[in-house]
Parts: sequence; structure tokens; C-alpha cells
Amino acid sequence: MRRVVVTGIGMINALGLSREDSFKAIVDGRCGVKTISSFDVSEFPVKIAAEITNFDPSSVMEKSKKPTALSSLESKLPKRQWRIADY
Repeated sequence: MRRVVVTGIGMINALGLSREDSFKAIVDGRCGVKTISSFDVSEFPVKIAAEITNFDPSSVMEKSKKPTALSSLESKLPKRQWRIADY
């Protein structure tokens, strides 16, 4: 018998910034892949991506740290997992 460990069910992705929004978008059949809007793609062969938009990094970062898109997501995800698990 194999054991499975669920480490979390939170989501931040191109369809939503919460599991509820993401799930609704999936059920509604929406696609998160769109034309890239966060930077100029004219020099790149690929013009589409599943960008995470409308995410404010300062909402999850301590004021003393300078947030980046990746570090913001990394800090938000563990907090969500504990909240979802009722810890």
C-alpha cells in the first residue's frame, strides 16, 4: 500500500488568486493562457503565457523586505496552507 501526503490545496495561478476563484474558473471552462501583458514580447517568438496578474506582493511581504514576484508567491503559499488546515 502506498501512502500519499497532501501538502496543501491553496492556489495562486493565472485563473485566480485563491482556490475558490481558481476552482470556479476551471469549472466555468476558462483558460488562463493569454497574450503576455507584463512586458514587451516583440523580441520573443512566444507571445502567450499563463501570467499571474492582479497580485499585490506587498499584501504578503513584510515591509522591510523588497518583494519580487517569485518571493511573494513563496511567502504567501505556506501561510495559506496553514490557514486552510485550520492551524
